[in-house]
Parts: sequence; C-alpha cells; structure tokens
Amino acid sequence: MPALVFDLGGTHLRCAVASGVAIHGIQKQRIESFLDGLTPEQVAARIRARIEVYIANAKHEIHDLDPIVLAFPGPVHKRRFALSAPTLYGNANGSLPDIAGELNRCTGRAVHLLNDVSAAAWGLSVRTDACRFMVVTVSSGIGSKLFDRSNPAGVLDDPPFAGEIGHHMVDPRPDALRCDCGGLGHLGGIASGRGVERLARRIQGQNSLTKTILFRLSAAAKPGQWRF
Repeated sequence: MPALVFDLGGTHLRCAVASGVAIHGIQKQRIESFLDGLTPEQVAARIRARIEVYIANAKHEIHDLDPIVLAFPGPVHKRRFALSAPTLYGNANGSLPDIAGELNRCTGRAVHLLNDVSAAAWGLSVRTDACRFMVVTVSSGIGSKLFDRSNPAGVLDDPPFAGEIGHHMVDPRPDALRCDCGGLGHLGGIASGRGVERLARRIQGQNSLTKTILFRLSAAAKPGQWRF
C-alpha cells in the first residue's frame, strides 16, 4: 500500500509518496518555528496546512485509504503523541499539539507518528546486512538511535535507549551556550547546526551570522585550527 510520508525537521518539511522502497513526488519546504516567534499551536497549524496542500496536489497518485507517516523531531509515545520537540517548539511547557490527531481529523487517514531518527534507522535497516548499528544525525539538533535486528522491537526507541544525546550536558560553565530546550551546555546547543551558528555569533559579538564567518569556519587552516 502506498503511503504519504513526511519528514519534519527543525527547519524543513520534506514530503513524498512512498510505494514499497520507491519514493517519488519529493518536495522540500522551509518551515517556521519558535525562532520566528510562533507558539507551538501556530507552528503545528502551519505544518498541518502544508501537509494538507501536498496531499491535495498528490490526489491523482494516491487513494483515500493510503496512510500518513510523519517522522517527528523529538521523542514519540505510542506512535501518536509527541513528548517534546525543542528544535520546533522550543522550551514549550505542558502538553504539545496533537499533530497526529489533527491530521487524522482533517484528512480522514490513519496517521503514524515516529521519531525522525527512528525512521532513518528503519530505512537503513533494509539497506544493510548489519545486525546492530547506531544512527547519529547532526542537523538543527543532534539525535541517535540504536537498531538491533535480534530484538523484536528493531529500533530501540524506549528509555534508556531513546537516543536523545543532544540534551546531554557537555559544558558545565554558567555562561555555556543555551540549547533550544532551554538548558545550558547541552551537546545539541553546541555541536548542532544551530549550535555552530550560536558559537559564531558569540565569537563575532554580533546578532547575525555573516558570510565571512561561514567562510572562515570552512577555510583551509592548519589541521585542528580555526581562524576567526
């Protein structure tokens, strides 16, 4: 059965139609997040609207019963409820928007929500013969998942193997960089894409990342040395 598949990250939404291992109709759209001053409800509503538009435009390729599979940038409970999403919602308190429930209500389709790195691990598992491996992603944040072919669960998605290594403290200093979740000195707040941006802004002492900083970060300096 074909499925409508969506990969939601902290900065982009990727959309496609999957049929077996074949994927087509790929689109990539930049999304707005808490960094744009939006509440979690506003962020979720805009993402839902974009997904609905994609489904409407793909109606000649899909059937009414084809499900939605949404890879989500945060831990997920029971393939339905998002527990947190710092790169998307920031340091949101209380219950998060039920994006899976809203998509089900609006489209009438079954909706399966899973962690985005878990989705990557499942995808890799059909392309490798390795019995056990770890997937680590570095993007807006940092995450990891462990896959074990001998385990009935496949992807070890529950504590203590949930893989939220981006929120492990690596810098205990009181002036450490702040993570999207609000914590200080977290790995994801330092070594992710946004972390590198924050570090560059601090070093330059300015409010925006410039092309000059990006050039100097990637310049061919001596091994192990950055020039600013």
